[in-house]
Amino acid sequence: EGGTRTPAFISGNTLTPRTETRMFHITDWLPTLMDLAGIKSNNERLDGVSHWTSLMVNSSLWNRREMLYNVNKNSAAMRIGDWKYVLPHKKLYHLKSDPEENRNVAKQNVDVVQKIKARLATYSKSLSRTHYPQIQAK
Repeated sequence: EGGTRTPAFISGNTLTPRTETRMFHITDWLPTLMDLAGIKSNNERLDGVSHWTSLMVNSSLWNRREMLYNVNKNSAAMRIGDWKYVLPHKKLYHLKSDPEENRNVAKQNVDVVQKIKARLATYSKSLSRTHYPQIQAK
């Protein structure tokens, strides 16, 4: 699952003890902790989203609905809700019923595949390309 099912914890006087199973990406920590500290960011390009309000009041409101694992010219992986799509293998998994990703259900869920591919295309267009300088041997 690309590290997205990795345990983490947060503790505080205003938090209700519980196990949280909803999506929380590593990039969500910065905006979440900024909200906790009362710091407002002017950077609209932060990759993460804050979950502080949801964590504080144990709300059903949760800000992350999708998770981009990777996107580049030759491969990509993305999760939307309980669905995870992996390229170039063209595999779709329903993580709630198949958390170990054993059953490719892409052929039975073409609409889900198309939805995720469209989101991947949007992300791909928004990426800045990295150009590495040529290194010449001495």
